[in-house]
Parts: sequence; structure tokens; C-alpha cells
Amino acid sequence: MTSTDLSQDCEHTPEAPPQHFTPSRRRFRVSSRVWRILGGVVLVLSVCGVGISWAVSSPLGSSPDDDYHLGSIWCPPPLSSSGCSTGYTERGTFGPYVPETVSSARVACYAFHGEDSAVCSLKNSDDVTMVTGRWDDGNYPWGYYQFHHNFIGHNANRAGVTMRIINVMISVVVLGAIGALMPLAFRRGYALALTAGWTPMGVYFISSNNPSSWAFTGVFAFAAGLWCAAHSNGWRRWALIGAAAIGAVLSCTSRGDSAFFLFVVSVALAFAVRWSRDRWPEGALAVVSSIVGIIIMRSTNVASTHLDAADGPHPSLIRVLGQNLSYLPQYFAGFYGYRWGPGWLDVDYNGSVSTLGLLAGAIALTVGMRTWSWRKGMTFVMLVGAMAGVPTLIGILQGFNNVATYQPRYMMPLWIVLLFFMLTMDRRSRTISRPQLVTTAVLLSALFFWAHYSLLLRYTHGEEHMVFNLSKTAAWWWESAPVGANMVWGIGTLCSVTAITLAFLLTRERVDDEAAVEA
Repeated sequence: MTSTDLSQDCEHTPEAPPQHFTPSRRRFRVSSRVWRILGGVVLVLSVCGVGISWAVSSPLGSSPDDDYHLGSIWCPPPLSSSGCSTGYTERGTFGPYVPETVSSARVACYAFHGEDSAVCSLKNSDDVTMVTGRWDDGNYPWGYYQFHHNFIGHNANRAGVTMRIINVMISVVVLGAIGALMPLAFRRGYALALTAGWTPMGVYFISSNNPSSWAFTGVFAFAAGLWCAAHSNGWRRWALIGAAAIGAVLSCTSRGDSAFFLFVVSVALAFAVRWSRDRWPEGALAVVSSIVGIIIMRSTNVASTHLDAADGPHPSLIRVLGQNLSYLPQYFAGFYGYRWGPGWLDVDYNGSVSTLGLLAGAIALTVGMRTWSWRKGMTFVMLVGAMAGVPTLIGILQGFNNVATYQPRYMMPLWIVLLFFMLTMDRRSRTISRPQLVTTAVLLSALFFWAHYSLLLRYTHGEEHMVFNLSKTAAWWWESAPVGANMVWGIGTLCSVTAITLAFLLTRERVDDEAAVEA
């Protein structure tokens, strides 16, 4: 070999090594987009796991007034067209025939007795029918009962759980779509509002047979959909408007008060959004929904039992005002189960559960109020004014302490709307610092863990029996269930921690995220 050949060999660039010599981390590197997609899939599955685990954690008839709601689902109004035969109860009350498992005299035999398990419900039979004295005669809007009537069956327990899971899926699909379509800069606030605002009471009601499930989902979907649509363009904007319209339908077909909340949210949006001529679709939906909501509210009689004036002479205006205002802190604490826990108000969330929830909610609200403007201030006044003012005003007009009796769940749909607006309006920096985020995530994880346990303990053993193996010696559980109460608790805890972690990781903020708001 000549010197020329050697020099040519030295100057020759070696070829890239074969594929099998490429470092493994380079060969198997996955793009950040793929990781986000995988994370999103796991997030959705985890949220579904949380909802389903809570849906099976309480017996049929366990949410407030479920005897009324289940009877109305089996025999939806108008009663004459429901296909149900009618008769009279032992007390002479007229009503339809329903399975014993959903009748007002049997389904909630454990109600108001938190010290006892729900074992009495196992004695009810689907093969026995009896007249129920509790059914809807026009007090609720058309829609919720008629929809779920399609899922009734001979096995009432299976039908009830199916309806609960359907409510969970509706919430996941609608709110998940809004989260995926909204501007990037809003997603961290959206995730924080959902977790801090709905843990644990929102999760409980969404996974129940109560019409409040649709009220919670619908009001928030309407608010978040319209707000995000006003900051979006193209097909995303129209998709968000569609999601808001679905939220309006859910609100108007579930409860009269949630239908009215569409007007409250629309007024808040009137201050929050910088309106222009090209935003007429959002404005039109808000106006039409408000009008329809007011009409539905005026034609129904939801929660009328809480609006009756007290017997005897009315006290002075000053005294009534003072009584109602003095109860407002406890009333707002009821958003996290204080004095107004799950079930028939017989699941005790006083103490650690409500305290952890209030801490998480306080962090979210404080973070959202770091920045301020007149628009944000007016939005705050409208929503807080409605939450506090409606029960207070009714009490003043009728001369009694209405705040002490008006259940917080009625106004709770507006709470998460308030958190969302506070967290997404007037952003001038990151939504929340890393230490605050970690603290909130830990609080929420602990809250899910203990709240879920308390719910399961109340029905399997009774609250007075502190046991950590919920499956052992459980007096009540679903017949032929593939897993026990302990497994449900474990799955729910794992899914909640995963969902909280991924919700915050997938909404990681950049310094220039503000630009996404105007996109």
C-alpha cells in the first residue's frame, strides 16, 4: 500500500454504525408529544377510576333524597305516561308502584343513622313491588329522570350503579373535552379549580344518582366553555361553544336552581370578557341560556322545603340579617362536607376531612386573588354575591335563618366557577408556585384517601367501628361483587393520586404562557 492510499484512508469519513450499535436511549427515545398523549390517556383512565370507585362505595338510595329521585326515575313525570300502576301507601299517600328496593319506605332504611351500617338494605327485594310516596310531580325540570329511565332494570342495584357510572362518564367527556380544547395558559388553573373545588363533595355528587350530578357538571361546563371560547379562534372556539351548550342543557334538565345559575354565570361573564362584535356567538348562547334558565327556574319548585318561613312571629330585620350572616362561614365550609356531609347528611366529614378540603380550597382561592382588576373584582362580587346572597335574602324576606338550613350543595356549582375565573383571569405570572402546588397535591391526595375511607366505613360497618380492613366483617356490600370494599378503597386512592399528579404535570407552565391566552 502506497503512502497515497494511506492518506486517502485517513481522510475517509467512517460510516455510521449499524442500527444495532446505536445507543438504546437514542433508539427508544419518545417525543414529548407522545409522552403528553400517553399521560393524557392515563389521566383520563385515572379520573374514570376515581369516579367509578366512588360510584360503588355507597348503597342504592344513599345520596340526599334518593328515595324521591329513584322513584322519579322508575316512574318519570308525567305519571300517567310513565307506564307505572298507581295506588296508595299505608299512610294514604298516592303514588306509583316501584320495586321495594327503590321505594321511599325501604331504600334508605339506614338514613340519618351514621353509627349503623347499610345492612338493612340487603333485605329489600326486586321481586316485591310497593307504592312509593315520593316521586316528582313537576318540581324538577324535564330531562334527568326521563334520560335515566332508559337504564332501569329488574336488578335495581345494577341499574342504579349503571346510572352513576353514566353520570361520571358524562362529566369526564364534557369537562375533559373542554380541558383539551382550551388555551394552554388556562389549563393549570382549570386543573387546580377542579381538584381543589370538587374534592370530596363534588366527586361524591357527580358519581351519585342525584340530579346535582348534572348540575355540577353542567354549570361548570357552561362557564368554562364560554370563557375559553372567548379566548380561542377557529374550530376550537366552536367546539368550546358546543361544550358550553351541552353544559347549558345539563343544567336546564337537572335542577331549577342550576338553570338559574346560567344567568348568574352569564352576568359574571359580561364583566369578565372583553366583548367585541365577533364574539356574538358566545353572547347569543349566554343570553338564550339565561332566558331559558330563568323560565325553568320559575316553573319548578326545587328545594322548596328549605324556603318555608318559620312559625310564629318574625324577629326584627336586624336580628334575621345577623343570624343569616353569622352562619355564612359554616355554610361555605359545607362545600367540603362540614355539617353537611355525604349521604343523608349522616357521613361525618367534620374534622380532618373538611379541614383538609378547606386548606386546599383556600390555597387555590388565595393564588387566584394575587392579581386584580375591576373586571375580576366584579366577577368575584357577582359569584360570591349569588352564593351568599340567595339563601341570605330568602331568609330576610321570610323572617328566618335560611342559611342554617339551605344545603350548601345547592350553591356549590358556583364555587368551582369562582375558583376557575380567579385562577385564569388577569394572569401576569405563573398560576401557582411549585411549593404551593406540591402542598396542594399532598393535601388533596390525603383528602381523597380519608374521605373515601370515611364514606366506605359508614356503609360497611358504621362510623363508630374504626377498622382498616373494610372487607373483613363488612355488614353491607354489593351482592356478587368481584372486589371488596378494601380493594375499591385502594383503587380509588391510587387513581386519585395518579390523576392529581398527572393533572399538574401535564399542565406545566412556561414563562411565556400568557401569549397562549390571546391565541
